[in-house]
Amino acid sequence: MNEFIGTLPFSQTELTLHIFVLIVNLLLLVFSKPLVTIFRKRAENDFQLSIFRSLGLLFLCLHILDFILIVFNKDYQNVFSRMAWMLVTIYLGVFLFSFLSYLSRRKFGTQKKFDDKISYIDTYNSRLVDLIGLVIISIISLYIIIDIWDFDSLLQTTGIFGIAAAFLALTNQIWAPDMFFGMVILNSKMLEDGDVIQFGESSDEYIINKVTLIYTILLDVRNNHRTLIKNSKLVDARIDNLSKKASTDGLRMKLSYKIGYPPKENIEGFKKQINEMFAEVNTYAIKDEDIKINENIAFEWYLHETGDYALEYDLFYYIDALPNTKVTRTVRSYLLKTPNLLNEAVYTASLHHNIDLSTPILHQGV
Repeated sequence: MNEFIGTLPFSQTELTLHIFVLIVNLLLLVFSKPLVTIFRKRAENDFQLSIFRSLGLLFLCLHILDFILIVFNKDYQNVFSRMAWMLVTIYLGVFLFSFLSYLSRRKFGTQKKFDDKISYIDTYNSRLVDLIGLVIISIISLYIIIDIWDFDSLLQTTGIFGIAAAFLALTNQIWAPDMFFGMVILNSKMLEDGDVIQFGESSDEYIINKVTLIYTILLDVRNNHRTLIKNSKLVDARIDNLSKKASTDGLRMKLSYKIGYPPKENIEGFKKQINEMFAEVNTYAIKDEDIKINENIAFEWYLHETGDYALEYDLFYYIDALPNTKVTRTVRSYLLKTPNLLNEAVYTASLHHNIDLSTPILHQGV
C-alpha cells in the first residue's frame, strides 16, 4: 500500500484529504433529503432536492476525473477540481442565504396562522437583514471563486469589483424599483401573505402567496392559477385588500334585483311583500352554515333606482371576516358561493311572496 502511495504525484496528507472529501460528498448525497427539508417548505422540496443531488453527483464526477488526470498527467492544472469547488462555493452561498432568511424570519419576522398552522412571514426588518446578508455572502463567494482560479489581478480596484459595481449602477433602473417597492409593501403591512386582494376595477380576487425581493406570487381565486407580478407593477395600480376590514361589521357586499311596478292602488302591500321577502332571506341565511355572513348585522335593502321598466332594489349583506388561508377553495366559499346561495334564497322567497323578479317588457299602443 505504501509503495502504491509513493508512486502517486501527491503526499499521504493530500490523498487523505481527497478520500475525506469523497466520503463527505457521499454522506451528503445519502442524507440529502433531511438536509434540504430543514429550511424549506414541503412544496419546494422536490426541486431543491433535485438540485442538491445533481450538484453532489456532478461534484463527485469532477473530483474523480480530477483525481484520475492527476495520476496520469503530471502537467494537469486541476481544472476539473476548480470547477467542482466553484460549484460548491455557489451552492453554499445560496444555502447560507436560505439559512440566513430562515433565521431572520424567526427573529425579525412575524407569526401568522394559515389553516390552523403557524407560519413565519417576512417583514421589513427581516427583509433588510436578508439584503445585507445577500451583499456580504455575494462578496465573499466572489472572492473565494477568484481565489480558486488564482485570478488575483481581478481583485484590483479596476478589476472584477469595479466591473460589478458599474454593472449594478447601469442596471439599477431594472432591479432597484422592484426591490424598493417590495420593501415598501412589507413596511406598510397593507399587503401580507394570505391577504385577498383585487386590482382596480377588476372583479377577480387573488391571494397573496409570497412577497419576494423582486416579485409577488398571487393565487387566482376563481381559476386556481398562479400569477407572478413585479412589485413595481403591483403598487402601481389601485389595490383593494379584502382581508383588511374597515369596520368590525365585515366586508359589505351587494345584490341587485329588478322588480316590475305594482298597481298604484296596491303600493303599500307591495312594499310589505318586499320587506317580508328580504327578511325571510335574512332569517334563512343565518340558519344556513354554508352562507358565510355576519349574523350580528341585519340585511339592508333599499330602492336604488326607478327605471323605465322596473324598480331596482339593492340588498346589502356583510360577509364574515376572511380566514387566513392560502386555499382558494376556502376563499371561494366566502366570496363566490355565499352570493350565489343568497341569490337562490332570494328567488325562492320571491316565489313565496308572489314577487316576479323578471324585468317586464311594456308595450305602448300608438
